[in-house]
Amino acid sequence: MGYWGTGLYQNDVSCDVKEEYLRALKDGSDNLTAVDIVISKYADYIEDADDSICFWLALADTQWNYGRLIPNVLNKALEIIDKEEYLVIWYEESKKIGDKRRKVLDDLKKKLKSPQPSEKRIPKQRSYICPWKVGDIFSFQITNEELKQHPLFHHWIVLQKVESVEWYPCHIIPIMTAIYSLKTTCPTLDEISKLPFIKIAKRYSQWDNQGLQIGDYKYDYSGTDLEWVSDNENVIKIAGNGIEQAVGG
Repeated sequence: MGYWGTGLYQNDVSCDVKEEYLRALKDGSDNLTAVDIVISKYADYIEDADDSICFWLALADTQWNYGRLIPNVLNKALEIIDKEEYLVIWYEESKKIGDKRRKVLDDLKKKLKSPQPSEKRIPKQRSYICPWKVGDIFSFQITNEELKQHPLFHHWIVLQKVESVEWYPCHIIPIMTAIYSLKTTCPTLDEISKLPFIKIAKRYSQWDNQGLQIGDYKYDYSGTDLEWVSDNENVIKIAGNGIEQAVGG
């Protein structure tokens, strides 16, 4: 686990727990089911002496904030706060850091023992599921004024869906290949197979110790973030499931 401060959520575990609990509620789970989901997913946190501290404190705080704190979680959090030995590692850093962490815990204890707010409504997560089928082909001409300086301005762009992927938190989005044409009219299916693909990104084979990509690379011709498409409303569907006919599979 990584700490970057004395704050309640200045560590990876607490952030994970808060995020997963709220996601379960947004997915439609009731409070007790959401707790069970978090406990099941992060069982390894609970089994670890240090991680379990952050787990129960974050879960108790998040539940209190949303008016859903249950006795079992409250008791575990208060038990942790009352144990002085959990502060030892902080005072080993310095008295200043230890005192700051103690204040965080004292404030949390006071909060948890006070009446929690009324249960807050959690809006359901709206999932986007792309209706396009693998192989569907779309085309449009780039005419957006803000893209006048883009090298593909006024070109026709052809997009073909090649697969679907899950996207955080619960969306299904398309992976597309992109092809461009210099013609001023929408290209035909016969023409599409002869047009050049757009290079979306470089994919490197290695990473250095600073997280930078190094070594050999290959161009990736498919992706989800095609910035010249994002604001264009004039997309034309020119073929359904046309992957075999249009670009050779």
